[in-house]
Amino acid sequence: MGIAKPDFDRYNKDRLSGRQACSNRHRQGKERMENTILYEKYKVLRTLSRNSTGEVFLAEHTILHTYRILKRLKKAVPYYGELKKEAGILKCLKHPCIPALYDVLEDEEYLILVEQYMEGESLKAFCARGEGLSEKLILEFAVQICDIMQYLHSSENQLLYLDLKPENILVSEHCLSLVDFGTAVPAEEAKERRYGFGTPGYAAPELREGGRVSERTDIYAIGMLIRWMLERSGENCGRNTNPNGPVPVHWGRRHIRTGQVRIEKILDTCTAQDPSGRYAAVSELRRDLLEAAAKCRRARTDNRITRDSDFSGRRGKMPEGTDDGIKGGRKGQPKKGRIGVYGIHRMAGTTCTAIGLALSLKKRWGRKVSVAILEMSGKEDFEKLEDWYFGTDEDTDTKEVFTIRGVDFWKNITEERALSLYNRGYDYLILDLGSGERMKKELLRCQEKLVIGSGVPWREQDWTAYFETMDGVGLTEDWNYVRTPGGIRSGKFEQKGVRIHEMPPAASVLEGTKELEEWFARLF
Repeated sequence: MGIAKPDFDRYNKDRLSGRQACSNRHRQGKERMENTILYEKYKVLRTLSRNSTGEVFLAEHTILHTYRILKRLKKAVPYYGELKKEAGILKCLKHPCIPALYDVLEDEEYLILVEQYMEGESLKAFCARGEGLSEKLILEFAVQICDIMQYLHSSENQLLYLDLKPENILVSEHCLSLVDFGTAVPAEEAKERRYGFGTPGYAAPELREGGRVSERTDIYAIGMLIRWMLERSGENCGRNTNPNGPVPVHWGRRHIRTGQVRIEKILDTCTAQDPSGRYAAVSELRRDLLEAAAKCRRARTDNRITRDSDFSGRRGKMPEGTDDGIKGGRKGQPKKGRIGVYGIHRMAGTTCTAIGLALSLKKRWGRKVSVAILEMSGKEDFEKLEDWYFGTDEDTDTKEVFTIRGVDFWKNITEERALSLYNRGYDYLILDLGSGERMKKELLRCQEKLVIGSGVPWREQDWTAYFETMDGVGLTEDWNYVRTPGGIRSGKFEQKGVRIHEMPPAASVLEGTKELEEWFARLF
């Protein structure tokens, strides 16, 4: 069984606390480690970093054929006990954007942490490609960072991260992950200790100068990281004389803008020198960022209406052939990419909804687009659909894909197999994700998200539990919430900034109705 080769050149090479790159002497050691088998089951593919405390390898599990990150820590270093704490921290964390700890191995010289391989490149490398961050993307990234930090600060975990910087954030399909928990510490333990370290430009004064650290210390780093991203936005790209360095706190106010909304007040609150002047909790910062993002979206909508009026003399009409801002340039066509369909509870109807969406897209745009649907729910419904539609045939069991009305149906696809299909050239990939925690991260990777649940009154508690679990994630414009017909009171959730659309009934998902096709067209 083979696996897709990771993109090494874009992979984050500073996985061990972003420390200094290896010397020429160490590079010779890297070559010797490649293809080495460690502990009889991990084949080293590449050394990602090495310093005085140990090494970080990208390895392949020789039996499971999956990638792993191996952190090999030297027991001889004076502060080995501090480094070992990372294992105790990671084993308690269960979050799709934080690497899972799979195993801890040990010999006389080393302790090895076997961690989940997280795809992507560092935020620093992502920005270094010179494309510039859009205003929308900066706010989207900032909210994602708040989501992860809020999870760490929660009453369940009560952890302080204390080393937030671009090198420790991975970007994959605009989905962020946080790595390297070598400096993380329980909040209770931090109350009894004083520190004197920190990355210049991101570490709060109390962290650098031996003061008392708290959740507000991480909030300071979030503010500095947002400043760093803003300095590398499309408007300001190239202004900084040190492209790899942090952004000065005094960066010009006139350059810190998101559309028509100034956010310097938010950043000033985050980065106040006195911790008491900062946000008391990440949730407060996140709320203000979401409000800024909403105002920014409204500003872009107003600007677009004005632009359209200049072309046509009346709202909403563009001249023939004009790109309306959607990839592909066809008026009304949804943005191309992956659309994830996720259920808030079992039997929510993700498969029928995904099939209806895929067939609707193909019927509406015909030969102009290629559409595929991936069954990733693990239910094997596509095999039953194939038997019902084409009739039982021994050959169908061996086929991975079948086609109905121009749409390719990929049966029971694993997450690793899906990676290869993402590069196959489809205009639209509809992902039937089913329900459950395992597929939430795959949903976050999609360009468009469709979350579905039942509308019957006794399912209202499932909607409430879902939004509490997501803790505000999913309030941006690329999330769509859908309920099957029922009596649920959607106004309850509209107060949180969420609008739940009601799906019209259809006699058959394969046949569809004109009403259902028009509904899908309006939704996307």
